[in-house]
Amino acid sequence: MRIAHVASEMAPFAKVGGLGDVVLGLCRELQTQGHQPTVVLPLYGTLDRTVLGPLRRLDQCDSTVGDSTIWSTDYEGLPLWLIEPKDGSFDRPSIYGWPDDVERFSQFSQAAWRWLARQPLDLIHCHDWQTACLTPLAAGKMPTLLTLHNIDYQGACAPEQLEPLGLLNEDNCLRAGIRAASHIAAVSPTYSREIQTPLGGRGLDALLRSRSQQLSPVLNGIDTTYWNPATDPLLTSHLDPDGPLPFKWANREALSNRLGLRFDPSRPLVGVVARLVPQKGIALIQAALRHTLQQGGQFVLLGSCGSPEIQAQFESLQEGPDLQLCLTHDEATAHQIFAASDLFLVPSLFEPCGLTQLIALHYGAIPLVRRTGGLADTIFDLEHEANGNGFVFDDPTPPAICATLSRALHRWHHTPQDWTTWVRQAMRQDVSWRRSATTYANLYEQLVDSN
Repeated sequence: MRIAHVASEMAPFAKVGGLGDVVLGLCRELQTQGHQPTVVLPLYGTLDRTVLGPLRRLDQCDSTVGDSTIWSTDYEGLPLWLIEPKDGSFDRPSIYGWPDDVERFSQFSQAAWRWLARQPLDLIHCHDWQTACLTPLAAGKMPTLLTLHNIDYQGACAPEQLEPLGLLNEDNCLRAGIRAASHIAAVSPTYSREIQTPLGGRGLDALLRSRSQQLSPVLNGIDTTYWNPATDPLLTSHLDPDGPLPFKWANREALSNRLGLRFDPSRPLVGVVARLVPQKGIALIQAALRHTLQQGGQFVLLGSCGSPEIQAQFESLQEGPDLQLCLTHDEATAHQIFAASDLFLVPSLFEPCGLTQLIALHYGAIPLVRRTGGLADTIFDLEHEANGNGFVFDDPTPPAICATLSRALHRWHHTPQDWTTWVRQAMRQDVSWRRSATTYANLYEQLVDSN
């Protein structure tokens, strides 16, 4: 099938969060399965063109909100169409966070639709609020699937901001998209249920319940070509689930040298890689950090802070030989933390799916997570569930995460053979896009057949 994926991000050259990883991983797997995906993105001023093929000008698209130029290129064999508005509204130092984000992305959505309507496609797959306004434009003309990656971000606006697209009395891009999409997907089964409740739906729960027959959960995977511990060029020692476990020590020693952490394999290393925003459980991370050090462990954190207040909170924590905080994202350090850590924390207050717990499994770091959203669908408690692969807690409180952390640290110290077995099992778990891409492909077929 010929599918256009319309998105605001794609790893590695236009990425803020997990959305970029999802678009790349899913499209690569669809290619592997014989489909023909093309990704449609804004041509950002910050886009790293050195990793792309040569840009070829295809056409110019006029719209009610401004003209755009359409460019064609590829990333490692994956075709891309890049849309460049004439007004330069995407030629800025960051992808999001501008007062006119709704206008910019609604213009992008309209230009994308006017281009795609002329292409031989079977279906358009839209991702999150930034592209949701395309689905009402395509309604009745081409089947559309809208995936909800994080319903907290909706593109709320004044009604007049969407009137140039012909959308009257609409004050929310995501609501307009959900209402008009041929079908909707949520990125995990638990999240699909949560967003149909008043607490999880963030004002859209009634609409989602009314469309529950057209709402499907499709669990995310990870791109195991990019996240491959057996070949990862950013690691000191490559990881083999059937090989000796000292590979963890080699990567840990390299990470320790890089960050100034004391190298001591007799101490468990707890890792975090996250955007440090309230959703990720800031107070829980800080409680776990202190508890790890009190229990004689080591702690390393990598993450950009979502606000000056959060930045100040983490800067006030005293670094030392057993604690290192890196408060800006660095891709090489992220890979090394996954490979070096014994435990990996994801204590989110809510989490639509989450990718870091899947990467942690793949790299032999046992996840410790809060039971919510996609974390509840991917991580099961080793001490309480037959299919256990991590440690799980429920209450979003410091005592709850510290009690679970104590359980995990106790097992690391006192049952090393069990721990080795768990690490090997984690690394063998299939966390790829294979099954989920097949689920998406089946959805595409159903939508095309019913159109």
